[in-house]
Amino acid sequence: MTAAAPDGPDCHYTGRHRPSGPEYDLVVRNAGAAAAGSLDLWLTERFHAYSLRAGHLWRTPVRREPWPLRKASVLSLAQSLTRAPGLPGPCAEPLAHTSLGVGPVALGPARPA
Repeated sequence: MTAAAPDGPDCHYTGRHRPSGPEYDLVVRNAGAAAAGSLDLWLTERFHAYSLRAGHLWRTPVRREPWPLRKASVLSLAQSLTRAPGLPGPCAEPLAHTSLGVGPVALGPARPA
């Protein structure tokens, strides 16, 4: 579950996996400048959605325009998502972007992954 509440140039995101599961609380500030380097594109251009149905992993193709990315900075981050499965915490400053979104999105037929 995710919630976003814009606070002027800042945006607040929170989420939790199940009532007592891993969670995150994040505030980002939009820097306004366009961002479209090769790493930015690689991190955000995902064109498949995955879901678990009846114990099987399914992959659904997603067709959309690339997100118009803008640079952002992380003002605060508290999370237990990486620790929950036993992964180490982040070892560097987070990389953040914002986007006002894209136009129409089309989903193709889901297939077993």
